[in-house]
Amino acid sequence: MKKAKIINNSSIWDLHIHTCNSPKSTGEFQKMDVTTYVDKLIEIFSNYPDLTLISFTDHNYISYEVYKEFYGRESKITLIPGIEIDIKIDGIKDSKHLIFYFNIEPDNLENFANEINIFLKDKTSIKINEILEFLVSKKIEFLISPHAFKQGKRSIDYDWNDEETTGKNMHKFMDQFFCFWEAAGYSDIAKAVEFLKDVDKEEKISIISFSDSSDVKKLEEYLSNPPQYFKSLPNFKGIQLAGTDSRRILKNKKVIDKDNSGNIIGSIKINGEEIELSDRLNAIVGGRGSGKSILIDNLALNMDSTIRENKSLKDERISFLDTMDISLYNLDGTRISIDSKKVDFFDQSYVSKIFNSDNISYEIETYFQDEFNSLGEMSKETELQNIKTVYEDKLKNTVQIKPTSNISNFIGKYKIINDKALEIKIRKGDIVPVKKINFDVTSAIEYAKNGNKLIPSQLKDNIKINLALNQLLTVVIEQSEIYNNEQEKLNLENIIRQNCINFNESKSKDLQEKNKEEDLFLQHFNYESNSYTERASIVNALIYLDNNYKSEKSLSDVKNGIDDNKFKFEKKIKFERPLDYFKRICIKNMGRKFEKYEIGELINIFIYTC
Repeated sequence: MKKAKIINNSSIWDLHIHTCNSPKSTGEFQKMDVTTYVDKLIEIFSNYPDLTLISFTDHNYISYEVYKEFYGRESKITLIPGIEIDIKIDGIKDSKHLIFYFNIEPDNLENFANEINIFLKDKTSIKINEILEFLVSKKIEFLISPHAFKQGKRSIDYDWNDEETTGKNMHKFMDQFFCFWEAAGYSDIAKAVEFLKDVDKEEKISIISFSDSSDVKKLEEYLSNPPQYFKSLPNFKGIQLAGTDSRRILKNKKVIDKDNSGNIIGSIKINGEEIELSDRLNAIVGGRGSGKSILIDNLALNMDSTIRENKSLKDERISFLDTMDISLYNLDGTRISIDSKKVDFFDQSYVSKIFNSDNISYEIETYFQDEFNSLGEMSKETELQNIKTVYEDKLKNTVQIKPTSNISNFIGKYKIINDKALEIKIRKGDIVPVKKINFDVTSAIEYAKNGNKLIPSQLKDNIKINLALNQLLTVVIEQSEIYNNEQEKLNLENIIRQNCINFNESKSKDLQEKNKEEDLFLQHFNYESNSYTERASIVNALIYLDNNYKSEKSLSDVKNGIDDNKFKFEKKIKFERPLDYFKRICIKNMGRKFEKYEIGELINIFIYTC
């Protein structure tokens, strides 16, 4: 059967199927013999034309009989040899399941299956280094897929239930052998992605879901509603590509309509030899002298007349290319005519210039200058200045000048001055003004008779009225005497207060000397403690910044590409956490021994010990 060289459409893969001979299987398949089992699989697979790749992954065993039977059916579906092994990992209580896939031809599988089955016989689990040493010794290329977020205690995160422990143990499930991590369905895929984001491994590992089936129902449920589709060749190398390039793993089915694909380069014929191209061609790989530059130069020369007109290629190069019979075709089979495509042409040193540059970001940004300029301005220097401004605003730092006078024998001098001072705390404001009543009875009677308009002139001699006036005057005289007596007492207190004030004022020279000594002491105290105050102010300013910390600032825009692809242009500035910066600087200046200290301990050392 002719195998495809180019994959343009997506397909379904199921690389985790248990056979009828799987030792730990308890499903429906376990009840079948080999022929019946393969017959059933062929029947099921006939209903799913998008299925292109499968693997039998029995527990600690490769059932060659099943593989031989399936190979004999000459199915269009590729079968990759695989096995699921119980692995013991140091420091982890429960064994984990790792699936191994092998790049081995069917004719060589029987011998290898016998060897690995003997090696794993009677072992409930095996250390990972032992199985790796065995496989390496066989010189067979292999890939590993761990159960990442499946099956309870066998999942990766079962024993690693906090971020710190996970980070420390991550290396145990990451090395050059791994291809991808297996999750169960949509929700576990999302969980796995978030897990990898937390440990900064999102871009290094692909997350893939397979059926893990041992019965018809589970297998059909997966094939009827696959959580992912794959855009990679259905072979061992295709699995490697999917594991290293997550863009080949699609959420939805992708189909190229060849009858309506006149804008995609499908093939090139050079001197009668045809070269097929993928609809997502982004790199042409080959050794030195293999013809990469000839192919690319011919593409440009036969698609864009300006290449020839603008001398983008040297005349001798163009003359050499003209000796070749070249024709280009769209994916729908129609021939591509000159100037029907837009070509951006760069000499072959352009890519190496970018990626060998000391500043790759600058080279890429220069090429996509218009796209990045449209995002707006974002300056690292401006952002740092804004942070610095906030920091300095919160930094309360008053410079203390060392006093010129000393405070030798301060205690002795202060005691003498203090003993001489009298503890009388009276101020001039405590003296209350005194004003006595000067009451003239005769004038009051005369005024009552002649001047008081309240008494009509006709009643001035009225006996009752005169009697009432006499009683009123008697009361006024009595109250005036009482008031004046109180004022006399107050005046005496004022005299005492004034005498005290006079006495204290006579001691003002002593008080001034006392205050001077106190001020001098405070000046010395502030000067000596200034370094602690400064460091505390630095820490407080950093804590304020930390409380308002944002890890990054970005400007971004999405541009549309071909076939619903999108390109995201983004300017991003990442900021180090202020207290992490503080700890890093402390370690840099105080020594590596301070790495073990918590941030609170470092702050205490920084303020009071340094």
